[in-house]
Amino acid sequence: MTITTLDAAKIHLRVDGSDEDSIIAVYLGAAELTASNFMERAIYADATAQGTDTTGIVINDGITAAILLITGHLYAHREDVTTVMRVADMPSGSRMLMQQYRLGMAI
Repeated sequence: MTITTLDAAKIHLRVDGSDEDSIIAVYLGAAELTASNFMERAIYADATAQGTDTTGIVINDGITAAILLITGHLYAHREDVTTVMRVADMPSGSRMLMQQYRLGMAI
């Protein structure tokens, strides 16, 4: 289950209809996992869900935007082909949005 909604992802991707819902949901889940791993924190929907996890973070607009950027990148580059840019690279905009919340300082 993702924190960012499928509807928000579809609006970001400019997708109408439900034909691609299942694959967009996979990309959204992967994007949230990527964001969580990059920040070295669990991401929660609200303070109640966060509970006593002092290293976790409640999702905010910056993190949501980063997750949507990563989802868009995965959606646009759905073939595992490399050219100049590696598909596995996280978009620089999402890195910038999440850097301030990152626990580890390594790049």
